[in-house]
Amino acid sequence: MTQTVAANPAVAATLTPQPPAPAPCSSASADYRRDLKMGGLSLADQLVVSGANFLTFVMLSHWCTKQQVGLFALAWTVSGFLRTAQERLISAPYLAFVHRHETDQPSLLGSSLVHQGCFAALCGLAVAAGALAPWSDDLARMPIVFAALAASLPLMMLRDHLRVVCSAHFRFYTEIAMDLLVACTQLSAIVLLAGAGALNAATVTVALGLACLAPSLWWLARRAQPFRIDPARLATDWLTSWRYSRWLVVARSISLGAYQLIPWLVVFYLDTERAGVFAVCSNLVGLSQMFVMGANNYFQPRTIAAMQTQGITAMCRSLLETVLVFTVILSGLTLALYFAGGWLLGAIYGADYAEYGHLTFLIALATLAICVSVGCGNGLAALGKPRGYLWGELAYFAVSIGCAMLLIPRMGLTGAAWSLVAGGVTVSLVTALTLALLVREHLREERWSSTPAEAVE
Repeated sequence: MTQTVAANPAVAATLTPQPPAPAPCSSASADYRRDLKMGGLSLADQLVVSGANFLTFVMLSHWCTKQQVGLFALAWTVSGFLRTAQERLISAPYLAFVHRHETDQPSLLGSSLVHQGCFAALCGLAVAAGALAPWSDDLARMPIVFAALAASLPLMMLRDHLRVVCSAHFRFYTEIAMDLLVACTQLSAIVLLAGAGALNAATVTVALGLACLAPSLWWLARRAQPFRIDPARLATDWLTSWRYSRWLVVARSISLGAYQLIPWLVVFYLDTERAGVFAVCSNLVGLSQMFVMGANNYFQPRTIAAMQTQGITAMCRSLLETVLVFTVILSGLTLALYFAGGWLLGAIYGADYAEYGHLTFLIALATLAICVSVGCGNGLAALGKPRGYLWGELAYFAVSIGCAMLLIPRMGLTGAAWSLVAGGVTVSLVTALTLALLVREHLREERWSSTPAEAVE
């Protein structure tokens, strides 16, 4: 989240009333009610987003062949990689800087929007170049899908960044309204395409992009968060963001690259249809991933704000609460998929998928393993130590890809799922250790700076 939020009180007064940003409360019960409300709104919004994506895969599994589902899943990995790169490069610095006392919020948001637009355009061009690459016979239709993705991706990325801006300012009502409009448009378009006999991986990709257009234009036209574009600050704000986010980008690109490479390894060692099966199983587990993303949309800015306003003790308390909530909820979901994963696959996606219930349990177990690293990552962001992400992500890449290359040829899709579990355990252990070392260093520096000069002498 790289930059600033514009000041136009006249425009701001015309907006739908928003919940106020959390302020220090004198009462513990008031804090609890506020946290519950904000966390609930964040989770409700992520439920809308993930629910729409979940239903998209359900519709594809019923109305398209497994090969088309596989092609869409491969395009989705490319989209996910580039959109996450944007989150780290553009959105994360904005979140880190926007609440600092010295920040000119409107100017910061204006610069952030310009940076986002340029980055999204470059990503669209890169995907368009991929459409011109030679593909194997099994992926002969991929150029058409990539062309559709190149046209749709910039719109998806704009919507993503606007969602982050809303979360950063705790404007969850605006965020939910936008995402409801996107979801309704997206799902309606898929139904219409299916009725016309035109539903496939390329057309659904176009539908996803067009669904983001109207809400994004509405946000920009109404200035749902005031912003001001200051040409003199664009380069300075970019350099500030880059210094903060470069290690985030490298680290996240490594770990997400590993996660997104696994479906491609499934295609390489097996075939496109089984990549589609793996995507469907991952989509069902997306219910637990939805919880992590939605709750963390609240927990991350909360942890950063705790560090900046109350100090490291409050930050540690916040991230421990984050990990505890994630662990309890995800453990229940993982157990549910252990006992009922196959039945759910058959009931939701069709009888052809019912035999893969064990995959849903393993992928859910991987999500549970990763949740510790999510909480610790919030701590690294709050400390302003994004470079700390790198070691855990490197470990995740090495372990998950190494296991995938060894296990997929021998165990098929089960090997792919176990590689995610191994990577998840590794990244959580390494990230937790990294954070512990940085917290200890920070506390040592605090003790040193608070020691009277006479005592030092």
